[in-house]
Amino acid sequence: MTQKPIVVQVDGGIGRVICSLPALEQLSKKRRVIVLTSFPEVFFNNPCIYKAYNLNREYLWDDVIKHGEFVYPEPYFNHMYYNQKHHLIQSFNYILTGKAGSVTTGSICLTHDEKVWASEFITTRRQEFEGKKIVLLQCFGSGAKIEDNKICDSSYRSLPTEVVDKICENTNHLYINASHIHMNYANVWQQDFTTRQLIALTAYCDFIVSVDSFLIHAAAVFNKKSVVFFGGTDLRNLGYPDNIIIKRQGYPKNYVPNRFSGFVDCNKGALEFDDEEMESILKTINEVDSKEVDKSSDQ
Repeated sequence: MTQKPIVVQVDGGIGRVICSLPALEQLSKKRRVIVLTSFPEVFFNNPCIYKAYNLNREYLWDDVIKHGEFVYPEPYFNHMYYNQKHHLIQSFNYILTGKAGSVTTGSICLTHDEKVWASEFITTRRQEFEGKKIVLLQCFGSGAKIEDNKICDSSYRSLPTEVVDKICENTNHLYINASHIHMNYANVWQQDFTTRQLIALTAYCDFIVSVDSFLIHAAAVFNKKSVVFFGGTDLRNLGYPDNIIIKRQGYPKNYVPNRFSGFVDCNKGALEFDDEEMESILKTINEVDSKEVDKSSDQ
């Protein structure tokens, strides 16, 4: 390769970074790919990525950007994305390669040591909790915070406290908390993990239960079964065909995919379920391995 490397800045959270992988791997067939991101660990050990730098690194311009062809893709500004014609993966593909293609995930390359650690961690938890299924649980989006002992999330991606209580107290699994907000339940394993550790655990757990956040994208990479709650965001942009979707009918009432100001308060209540809805949700989570589970119906 005699061309200058292509230097791609990928903004956003871990989920967005994971969704950029397929396009970047395609680019690597013709160019050396350097990625600038807040989460370079997503690209560790990936043979398709020449180098990955944290956006906070000093002298990025002098040492990296000016020596390559700089590209700054923003899928949220792609009209095919904000009109729900593209999945996030397809929009990255379209912007960076010119072809949207299908919703095909990229690769997250775990080391031997990471695989051994995750496998042993899951096996030990299963032994300690008498063979229960080990489930990664992400109840809260990255913007969630606690106010007056309640979960607040202006994007309406996070589960209300009452829903979290019912899931943790009325299902039969051991959960590993993958959210940034600590949880205190008898059947929830609480530990501070690195991003790489959470990704490795995703590969070895039995399945995941998550809101629309990074965990569903990591799970898709490893073909892991996923029960996914959608509230204020649109599953056509962010979901995967094999997800078991939990969504209140009629939501989102308003969705602003590019995060411009909008009437997001229309989505208040998007993840607040009545008793009948909760009964169905708990049954779905308890029977996630059952062939009878409907993967596409709204609650």
